[in-house]
Amino acid sequence: MGELHTFFKLAELIFSNPAVLFFIVFLASEWCFGYLQPLLLKSNGIKIKRRMPVSAMNGIVFLLTSIHLADISPVILLTGTPMLIVGELMLMTEDKPFTYLYILVKLWVNFICVYWMIASLIGIISADYVSGKLVFSLTLFACGILSLVMSKHPKYPIKELKIIIHRRSIGFLHFVFLLSCSISLFFSTIVLRPIMVEDIMQMGSVRGIQQMFFIEMFLKTSLVFSSVYLLLFMQARELRQKENVKLISMELEKEEDYRRSTQQDSFLSFYVNATADQIQEGRDLFTPFMWHDINNYAEMLQKMAFLCIYPDHLMEFVSLNSLFVIEEKMEQGINTGKQKVKVHPKEMISLFNLPQDIKEKYQSTDEEWVWIRIRYVYIKDSETEDIHIHVSISDIHDKMKKSEQLVFNATMDKLTGIYNRATLQSMIEERIKLAKREGRNAGTMILLDVDSFKSVNDTLGHPTGDLALQTVADNLKTIFRSNDIVGRLGGDEFCVFMQGTIDETIVRKRLEQINILCRKDYPVPNEEAIHVSVSIGAVICHAVKGGYEEIYSMADEALYYTKEHGKNSYTIYNELKK
Repeated sequence: MGELHTFFKLAELIFSNPAVLFFIVFLASEWCFGYLQPLLLKSNGIKIKRRMPVSAMNGIVFLLTSIHLADISPVILLTGTPMLIVGELMLMTEDKPFTYLYILVKLWVNFICVYWMIASLIGIISADYVSGKLVFSLTLFACGILSLVMSKHPKYPIKELKIIIHRRSIGFLHFVFLLSCSISLFFSTIVLRPIMVEDIMQMGSVRGIQQMFFIEMFLKTSLVFSSVYLLLFMQARELRQKENVKLISMELEKEEDYRRSTQQDSFLSFYVNATADQIQEGRDLFTPFMWHDINNYAEMLQKMAFLCIYPDHLMEFVSLNSLFVIEEKMEQGINTGKQKVKVHPKEMISLFNLPQDIKEKYQSTDEEWVWIRIRYVYIKDSETEDIHIHVSISDIHDKMKKSEQLVFNATMDKLTGIYNRATLQSMIEERIKLAKREGRNAGTMILLDVDSFKSVNDTLGHPTGDLALQTVADNLKTIFRSNDIVGRLGGDEFCVFMQGTIDETIVRKRLEQINILCRKDYPVPNEEAIHVSVSIGAVICHAVKGGYEEIYSMADEALYYTKEHGKNSYTIYNELKK
């Protein structure tokens, strides 16, 4: 027993040391402020630069109190500490009075319960009476640790506690329980404790009676402490359930509004359980041909994709209907998806029971592909966790055709169907900039003029002249790759940019093909036929230093040389300079 007595005396000396006491009070204040600041309604939280000086001031106050008022009851300090912390909160923040009253009562219960649990544990272990100074220091530090843990632990209902504090109708039960607990604990601490301890000491410090007393106090205090938090968690759970129901109702309402809005302009709409791989609503929208040898939604999608979807849109269509992709999107908070896709109109008729107007439209169209828009709404069942998809399909072909026509008018030459001058120049400039950034060769620029074009126009008329230009454009599209840029600069002048091509052999081959394909005789009644050909100038851009204008100027110089030396041929600027 002497060893325990010495141990507790030594611990008391350590914890009552001015530096240690200051450090404990500072940390406890900091952690308490950190726990309490999220509970305040109007304030966004106490600024760190303001919180730390206040915590340091608390340390100084308690240090001076312990030095000048050595005999002050630790119980008074114990009950005064929450008042000091809450008072400082009121000065640093702005909130409703009930908020601070609630926090004060809550801190009182916590501090007194922790104090008695620590005191009881020490009393159970040690047969001798231990000064309250040690218990107070340990209590302050334990409450600080408890505040730190509660403020950081993800399962602690900090959001729900804030709601309880700021809604009296919800928090009244918890507040009354806290208040009654604090009053009873305060009474037992101030009034009953000295009497009980004195009675035990008069019995001759009977260890068995002392232990029973402290065990009883520990159990009672633990019961109160756990009851306070049990009630809080029960209220928090009820609040969380109400909030979840509210959120689910709002989500369902939003989804229903979205469904109604999408159904207004859709000609097909059905509901799918993606997890179960079954269509729940709208099975009658699919023809018997669609369901032939098919048992689930996934097989239906495969059939639709194989027979109906435009090949370039297949990957996106499969992705948006993949359960794995949908789950990833929902984890990111994305609950909708949509895509514009081309479909085969005749196959749509064979796969779906379309409305009569859409069916007649698809039957009468001569186009191989038509545009539709598919919208998806993803919904997760809160009970089964199954993922449901609401799918709606709208016809947007006319709208997309108008949009495509606007784009075509802005970027393409109406007569020849190849890029116009502005688009051509913009695209070539982008390719040149990209080549510079990547440190590679840009390619080859080719300029060509139609020889004798004026004679065709003047003799045979503009329709024939237009036909001659269209023929040249068609020949160029035949000769060059899809990633090469082919355009008309205006009049009878054309331009081609062969991206990345610098091999002179390939360039020569293309130029010769142009000369051969573009030679054509246009007969004139009672006169000699007009011989139409093209003159070509090209520049191979091995290392791009300048921009579009410089490269164009070099190709134009080569074209001028061809015209001056017989036409119906080509000149490569790189050789011309040699």
